[in-house]
Order: sequence, then structure tokens, then C-alpha cells
Amino acid sequence: ADRGTIEGFVNKGDGTYTAIYTPAKVVGRITLVATATKANAASAPATITINAGPPAKIALAATPETVSSETTSLITATVIDVEGNRVGGLTLNGTAAAGGKVTSFVEDVANFGRYTATYTAPKVDAETPEEITVTIAGSDISAKRTLNLTPIPPKEVRILVVTGTVLKQNSTRPVAGVNVTVTVNGKPSQTVQTPENGLYSITVFEPLGVAARTGDLVS
Repeated sequence: ADRGTIEGFVNKGDGTYTAIYTPAKVVGRITLVATATKANAASAPATITINAGPPAKIALAATPETVSSETTSLITATVIDVEGNRVGGLTLNGTAAAGGKVTSFVEDVANFGRYTATYTAPKVDAETPEEITVTIAGSDISAKRTLNLTPIPPKEVRILVVTGTVLKQNSTRPVAGVNVTVTVNGKPSQTVQTPENGLYSITVFEPLGVAARTGDLVS
């Protein structure tokens, strides 16, 4: 496709050469390659960015939007002009109001006009809103996104495992097909059905109050 025209290089006599590049009506990154035909065909590339117009708006996204203490979220910023064309070649800066850290934004090579950074949450003791502000350097164009910070999940989860065997009355023969429900502090658990050996096992997460300890048949 037509990428523009380059007028012939001019030797400035000091080891440098100049030329004028006129881009076609395209938006994106253009790589120009200069080759010295009399110097073993040595060459070097240069990449330039062509925008249809100046930046007008930033669209922000965060994945995930709920972030646990001291974990990360990917911040994505897409910059467009007034016509909706993406704008590349910019420098974006990010700040966090609640003490988190935002790395430098890097433009996505595969997605023109899209920039990404990593947000790292601070340690919080309760759910806390975090406002991320992204600004285009040298302009007053900015956008905000609110994240939800949560405390670090507990490393240990309290569970109560209740196991037993259903037997026929006055017998040691197991009973199959019996529905068993365990109630802890007035709250029933899920119901399970006994197999042929009559055994059942029910797990209750985060039981409230005092529960039986292993081997404590009285409780």
C-alpha cells in the first residue's frame, strides 16, 4: 500500500544525509530504512508515528477491577482523536490516590494507540476505593478509573468436616440412599446421600462458634 514518498538524500558533506519524507493518508507506525549502497549495503531503520489528529480522549480499562492488597491489575489506556482515530507515539503518566503504584505506560506494538501499565495495590485492612488518573504528558487531557481494594485473603480457612456412617437400627449393616444434613449453630449444610457403604462426609466452611475437635465424640 502507498506509504508516502521520500525525496532524494542530500549529502551535507559532514557524514550526514538528509531527505524529506511525505506520508500518505495513513495512520499508524511507518518504518523507514536507509541503505548505504557503497558501504557494503549497510542500512538502518527509523520508525515514525503518523496520527490523523491530536489526542482528544482517553478510554481507560482495568483488569481486574477488584484488587487484593499488594497484588496487581493491568491498566489499559486507548487514546483517540475527535474523529475516533487512535493516536500513537504519546507519553502517558499514571497516578494512584490511595497509595498504589503505577508503572510507566508502554505503547502496545500490536495495537496502535493503546498503552498499558501495571498497577500495584498497597496493603489495606478494609475495602477501599482507589482512583487511577492517567494524563497525556504535555496536555490537560486525562481520564480516571476507580478500583476496589480488598484486604489480603486469609491464608487459613476454617472448615468443619463431619463424617459418619448410617447403619440399620440395632445392626451393623450400612444403609444406602439416606439423605444426611448437618446443622451447625442452627444453619443446615448441604445435603448428601449415602452410598452403599452408608458413609457420608460433609464439609462446612467458616463455621461460627465452637465446633467439635477431631476425636472429640462428646462435642
